[in-house]
Amino acid sequence: MTDDHQALGTPTATQPRWLQPKAERQPRWWDHRANQAKLGGAIVVVAVLAIAGWSSGRPSAIESAAATCNAASNVQDDGSAISFDTKGEEDLGGDTITEVVCVLSALDIPQHIISHMDSTRALDGQQTDDWKGFTARWSYHPNTGMRLTVVAE
Repeated sequence: MTDDHQALGTPTATQPRWLQPKAERQPRWWDHRANQAKLGGAIVVVAVLAIAGWSSGRPSAIESAAATCNAASNVQDDGSAISFDTKGEEDLGGDTITEVVCVLSALDIPQHIISHMDSTRALDGQQTDDWKGFTARWSYHPNTGMRLTVVAE
């Protein structure tokens, strides 16, 4: 080869690596665009896994309300529901109205649903109402008390 080829940057066996053109210096496994795509994909996968792990470790609204109101034993279906069976005239065991009111308040139940629950009679049978991501089903009899289930939608 002539000196002209070396001056234009054509690599030779005797030319030091740092003088070789940039394309020749990069290893063959390094493809800048392909590695950016792989890195971007890996970041997305890690982010999705991190968010999924973070959100699954967080208690649901029902679990949080139950913990605040000392009613954690009433939580069902992995935190998506809670049930109560309150005391009645003949049924002296069960949950207290205080626990029920505490959980419902923590779940931001509207006052009109509280009024609906409060006015339920034994003859009315099972009642249903819903609000902001929750559905409540309940029945009442003076002898057995109130049976209530709240489910997150």
